[in-house]
Amino acid sequence: MSLGAVAAQIKRGEAIAARHGAKVGYVDMRDIADVAISQLLAPKVAAGPLVITGPDALSIPDIAGLATRITGKPVGVSSAVAGLPPGVEGFEAKVVKQFFVVIAQGGAAGLTDTVERMLGRKPRSVEAYLSEELG
Repeated sequence: MSLGAVAAQIKRGEAIAARHGAKVGYVDMRDIADVAISQLLAPKVAAGPLVITGPDALSIPDIAGLATRITGKPVGVSSAVAGLPPGVEGFEAKVVKQFFVVIAQGGAAGLTDTVERMLGRKPRSVEAYLSEELG
């Protein structure tokens, strides 16, 4: 689940949907864009793939705790998640389901130094993102 979708659920007063209890190295989309732009403008691009993560691996309950602290209102977690996001069908549905399995097995909990290495600064945190969106 994207941080934007999480923030939208919280703004609507909904519990955050949790498909699993695994931790994820959530990344701010602006960090992805900044790394991409830095590579587009670089005289020489970095060798190999750039795996971009945020600074911390967090679970949905961790994010609910941050949101509760930021908003001053209790933010719950719901395990009642039905199906795939709207409009996801066919091949895309198969890939998304496989991705959910990888995440549930801890495959998205790893953290990298890519943002700091490419941009010379730390990646934005989930807490900072939620503070901007909810504060």
